[in-house]
Amino acid sequence: MFAYSKTRLEQTFLLEEARNLKEGGFINSDQFILIDGQLAGLKTQNSLLIRLGLFLVGLILCASICGFLSLFAISMNSASSFGFVAFVFAGVCFAALEWMIRAKNYYGYGLDDAFLFSGQLAFVTGLFFVFDAIGVREIWLIWYSILGIAVLTTFCAIRYLNILSALAACISLTLSVGYWLVEAKWVIAPLVMMLFAVLLLFGFIYIKKHRIKTLYYFKLVQTVIYYSYILFYLSGNIWAINYFSYYFSNSDSIDFGLLDNVLSYCYWLFTFIVPLIYIYRSIKVRDKGWLWIGIATLFYSFYNLIGLTNFLSTAWWLTLSGALLFGCTLWIIAKLKHRQTGLTFEVDQLNDDPTFINAEALIVTAHLGLKPEVNQESSSNFGGGGFSGGGAGGSF
Repeated sequence: MFAYSKTRLEQTFLLEEARNLKEGGFINSDQFILIDGQLAGLKTQNSLLIRLGLFLVGLILCASICGFLSLFAISMNSASSFGFVAFVFAGVCFAALEWMIRAKNYYGYGLDDAFLFSGQLAFVTGLFFVFDAIGVREIWLIWYSILGIAVLTTFCAIRYLNILSALAACISLTLSVGYWLVEAKWVIAPLVMMLFAVLLLFGFIYIKKHRIKTLYYFKLVQTVIYYSYILFYLSGNIWAINYFSYYFSNSDSIDFGLLDNVLSYCYWLFTFIVPLIYIYRSIKVRDKGWLWIGIATLFYSFYNLIGLTNFLSTAWWLTLSGALLFGCTLWIIAKLKHRQTGLTFEVDQLNDDPTFINAEALIVTAHLGLKPEVNQESSSNFGGGGFSGGGAGGSF
């Protein structure tokens, strides 16, 4: 179902693995050049800055095309005409994207990302104008638009193997589920979202273990799994529980004293224990994604502690943060002080220090039995020539 050539896509992943082996020191540059010459992969852009620059160039090109097509919509002056022009522009963007994939073999190059993003945005805009033109109620109009984003981004993630589209599909699907929970004013909305995150997690773990037979969709599935971890934490976070409880509840029938005295401790434990579990799990399985998620959620937990309580004053938090930073710095220095590889404080043994050059010369001299050359002065005297300068004088 994906739009790329299967052979070129496989060779692209092989080249990426070879590049990782070269960066890890398992193969040298000559071996990587040999592998690169034998495999014809897709044209990708590994530099983030260059890819961002090409993305901006593509957005400018898409904006010029959109501006040209908008002239027809302005002359018609109706909502349906704007929707029609938006669909036409989306078709142009997706057609240009397919041409780039077929003819130029672009994959994550920057220009294709710009046309993909512009096509998705134009399609959703056209969908909104069409629903508004046919008189759909506002509550259904918003939900249909969110659901349309979910369906479109899911299709783009599967066909174009785009990670950002997979992330947008997860967010839009979460919003489509949470929208009705908010409209219905369910107090247990956070718990329902936690259940939704758990179902999403176990569903994609099953897909990862039993359904994926190639590496094409591995990053997409792993992105959804990481998102489910984040959604699970945010749904049970103390801020979310506090917001939904006080905003959707009836203060006359809810005993907030019980909430403050008993349940709040459980919510605070959840807010701090889940990030620590994420960090411990990342260290155990050596997963960098788990580690970043655990650190980010732990910092957010401390942010909730500062914002929702008067646990410590700002001066104390700044003092403790400075002490923690100082302690981490000392710990890092102690770990790196005696390392022989990577980041270290040890002297580089392969530099051109004159001390090592002199030592090398002494070792060579000792092994070859060479003696230093002695300059002997001649017994014959040269020079003279009177007051006019050098040269041999007549006395010689």
